[in-house]
Amino acid sequence: MSKKLPIILLISCYFLLCFGLFEKLKGEQPKTNMETTSTNYSSDIATIEEDNQEEIWGTLDIPEIGLTQPIYPLDSPKNNVEENVTILKESILLPEENSIIFLAAHSGTGKKAFFTRLDDLKKGDSIIFTFKGKTNYYEIVDIMEQEKDGTISVPKNQISELVLTTCSERDRTKQLVIIAQKK
Repeated sequence: MSKKLPIILLISCYFLLCFGLFEKLKGEQPKTNMETTSTNYSSDIATIEEDNQEEIWGTLDIPEIGLTQPIYPLDSPKNNVEENVTILKESILLPEENSIIFLAAHSGTGKKAFFTRLDDLKKGDSIIFTFKGKTNYYEIVDIMEQEKDGTISVPKNQISELVLTTCSERDRTKQLVIIAQKK
């Protein structure tokens, strides 16, 4: 019996140590990088903006489909279609008169398919594009499909426009192009 006492005491100490460590770790919350999806995470966007103010140019908000996503500067590593809604370098940025901003993102499945529901939009729907602290309101005026050949053909009007593009859900050889004009 005396030989079993040290083993029982050792096992008891082990469990007490494990329990104490578990309780300590349970109170700590892991630190994670915030990642947004195609649903509306406006509070998450606010947190991202607070943490990375110098890295975010603004947000794209499409209420009809519940999309709110940050927009990163052209030279940011986060401005790429594999991670975010991307502002294309061919854009003529605000506050330029008659600006035209091209935004692209994946559609389909997966957490990075931010433009999956673009085909649910219709003419007259609103898009809110906050850029460098200024909120801009757009209205969808045209929705079309074009051949997917690496270019987007849109007639340039004498008004500021926002152009959204992604792969067509109906035909993978085509791209969906949505043109919205500034109100």
